[in-house]
Amino acid sequence: MRKNGFTFIEILIVITIIGVLTAVGLSSYANANKKSRDVRREADLKQIQAALEMCKTTTGVYPDSLGSSIVCAGETFMSEVPDDPQATKNYTYTPGEGLITYTLCAEKELPSDPTTYYVNNP
Repeated sequence: MRKNGFTFIEILIVITIIGVLTAVGLSSYANANKKSRDVRREADLKQIQAALEMCKTTTGVYPDSLGSSIVCAGETFMSEVPDDPQATKNYTYTPGEGLITYTLCAEKELPSDPTTYYVNNP
């Protein structure tokens, strides 16, 4: 005669299935967050690049450094330079010789080729 309820084995199987599904879900969620931060990094660098190009068009040179804003010849081209979405990383701006070139880069989180996203002057 069978009583109503679940056996110990049935409960263990259900708990195992729930654990596996949770692990897969958390892994997918973490990768989605990393990908969204990488996409934001690329968009931020393109915005900074646009402001730098407007600055070069106005003054003939790129700024010697990036602060919290991009100001050239007294004109503001970007009132607030975006920060990397992760506090442990930063965008790197390296002006070239004579301030006529530059390199702007951000380190990506997801393993990809390349692992660093670069933006150079055209």
